[in-house]
Amino acid sequence: MMPKNLSRLLLLSAIIALATGCASTTKTELAAYDKHVDYQMPAVSIYHTKLSPKLKSKCQTFADESVLNHCRINKVSTRQYSKQFKDTNLFEDVHFANDNIEYSIAIATASMDSETAGEISRAALSGASLMLIPMKNSMDVDAEVSVYWRNFKIKQYDYKLPYISSISLFSDKEDADIEFAQSLVSNVLKDLQTDQTLSTRFLTKTLKASNYEQDLVVPAKIANFDNMGQYIYNDPLLGSSTTYAADGFHNDRIDLYVYPTRKVDISDESALLAEESKNIENEFNSVAKQLEWTDIKFSQPKTLTVQHENQQINGVYFEGEYLQKLGEKSFTSVYLFKLKDKFVKFRASFPERFITQPISEVFTQIRVPDESVFMKELRAQGRKQHESK
Repeated sequence: MMPKNLSRLLLLSAIIALATGCASTTKTELAAYDKHVDYQMPAVSIYHTKLSPKLKSKCQTFADESVLNHCRINKVSTRQYSKQFKDTNLFEDVHFANDNIEYSIAIATASMDSETAGEISRAALSGASLMLIPMKNSMDVDAEVSVYWRNFKIKQYDYKLPYISSISLFSDKEDADIEFAQSLVSNVLKDLQTDQTLSTRFLTKTLKASNYEQDLVVPAKIANFDNMGQYIYNDPLLGSSTTYAADGFHNDRIDLYVYPTRKVDISDESALLAEESKNIENEFNSVAKQLEWTDIKFSQPKTLTVQHENQQINGVYFEGEYLQKLGEKSFTSVYLFKLKDKFVKFRASFPERFITQPISEVFTQIRVPDESVFMKELRAQGRKQHESK
């Protein structure tokens, strides 16, 4: 007959072996996405949010079906999602609930847990073993992931993913939350990359903003300065910039900006040009302060009339002088016009006498996009707000 102590030892060994085997569970499967990219996605801020009415109703219905059914809303901490996004190093930065970031990702989850007879039995066995045998549980989680640019919702992704927990002496209670967060974030990253959701092109199409890549035409040359390429800002209100440079003038450049006027009423061109000229001066002064430029002087704006599509366009131009940090005297020359609902701004890094005539000669080559649906809607909202006051 087997000694009692040996019998207990063998039983304990069997429980530990069973517990160890159960503790090594299969982790939640992750979605495949590109971890090595040439360019990071823009900075994002991570939030939690409320369930949509549809998912909230589903959650409530599930809970009402049985006393053994439980629907938990936003069970996993949003900070855990934020950490998972940040750890991928696929974004310029990842913030938690920062309203100053243009892009945000808002996550809402409904965890639907049904206590089956099997789960109750396993919980009893786990308790009897003093948690040596893991208490396993699995539930479905519906996740709604909304992507915003500023206050505009540009995309929503919906997922149904498993939440698998295994609680024992050998596990950390946060392990299941971490694994679920990794699973959800991997799916979001896969879809963000596939759809290029955070790209300028996607934003332009979704908001129905002006397509500067397709619809903007600018000169190939201004005097002996060649077009070096176009940059389209992600913010539709900033439009597009094109840089011109010339051999032998390495410190000189011309920048051509095209962007929408932000005013609701765009009929008074003279007032728009005067106000924007002042904005440009203020912006320059702000940059100058950061770079420690001094002795800034701007000339009074003067009128410049140019030809464009068989009509005359009246613009303004002015010149600025300043001293750089080491005392070098420098210049900036600004030319501002309005075409359709857009400002067309030239900025040269040298005196106006060298650039006024070339700008007059090439202006007729410029074609700007029509007023976009996005700007029409913004201006319509602005008019409504003004009328309601």
